[in-house]
Parts: sequence; C-alpha cells; structure tokens
Amino acid sequence: MNINKDIFLAKDGHPSLKQFYFIGAPFEKALEFYLKRRIDLSDFYQNLRPKLSYLNEEYSLSQKLDLLSPLEITGSSKYLLLETKSNWSLLIGNNKEGTDFSCVEYEAMLWKVKALTIYLKPYFKKDEFGIVSFCLYDGSKPISRHECEARIIQLYKETSRIEFSEYGTPLPFEQTEKYNERLKKNRLTVEMVEEYCKHLGIALFDLDFYQSKAALIEILRNK
Repeated sequence: MNINKDIFLAKDGHPSLKQFYFIGAPFEKALEFYLKRRIDLSDFYQNLRPKLSYLNEEYSLSQKLDLLSPLEITGSSKYLLLETKSNWSLLIGNNKEGTDFSCVEYEAMLWKVKALTIYLKPYFKKDEFGIVSFCLYDGSKPISRHECEARIIQLYKETSRIEFSEYGTPLPFEQTEKYNERLKKNRLTVEMVEEYCKHLGIALFDLDFYQSKAALIEILRNK
C-alpha cells in the first residue's frame, strides 16, 4: 500500500482528485461503455470525435493526470479512465473545477451498473465553501424513467451555514449515529467516506490502487 492523503486533500492540489467518479465495471468493460458514449455524443454534435490512446502502465498517478493538461474552464476535452485493483474503474475529466457529475445517474442506468461519486472538499471554516459527499447509484435498479435506486449523503457549505442532507436507504456499513452530531461538520467526514469506500472495495487514498491500465480519450474537432 502507498497511502498519501496529502495528494488528494491539498487545497491547491489537482481538482480531479477532489471529485471522484467510479464506474462499477472492470476497466475493459468501462472503457467500452464510455467510449461508445463519447462516440454517440460525437455523432449527435457531428463536429466532434473521440481519440483513444492507451497509456504506459508504469506511469504514476501524477504522470497520468499531467496528460489532462491544460485544464478547461468550461466542459472537458480529455477524459482519463483508470483501472483499479478492484472491479471499479475511475473516470477523470480535465475541467479545472473537477470531473463533471451531471450525467452519472443517467450513465449508470444506461450501462446497468453501479456508479459512485465523491466530493472531497472539506473546507468549512469562515469564508470557505466546501462539500464532502458520498453518492452511490445502482443503475440496474430503476425506480422511474430517469431515476434509479440511490444513496446520497452530503455535507456542504454554500453560504455561511453548513448543511447536512441524506437520501435513500442507509447502507449496512454506514455510521448513521454520526448523522446526529451536534457539530454538523462532524456528520460526514473524509475519514467516514474513506471507510465507506473500503466496504465497496475502494482504497481511496492508496496510490497503488490506481497503478495499472489507463486510457486517455481526447475529444477532437473535425477539420
């Protein structure tokens, strides 16, 4: 194991290490899913096309992230898919605000897999605005045309107040007693999210967990 929380939690660190999008499928299957998704979107927008490159497995996580530069102000033009040492794959976009989560539930339902998103921005001091969240979607269990079974736990500060919210049925491993803590900032901590991930087979802060196959998908404009 090669645990290094500082790389993930440093306030001035890479934005994509503060917003995680795990796809509940092995690398080859997740790549098949996501590449087809980008091809379908390219067909819709017509002037775009995805370019796939496989990366050297010996690259460190930092070296892989370097390939996402430059970071985009709006949208993403590059996506990095990482194999992990479990049956989850990690998708990373190159937006300066971090990976986009807007289509996660739709994609989980499209692919009939589980999807996990995590925010790790524990900035709750005065004049800080942050969020810590753990959101698990089960795309194989739709409850409507646009929704699937989900468990969402969030601690966030958008104004001067810290807010806590939860939705869905608690998972067996959750520390639900913490959700009633008097200090709201203690109701969902980075350590709790890390522990929840362990129960899903995800070693969140272990650099070796991400040291395997990787692919870069670049969105190019047709000339």
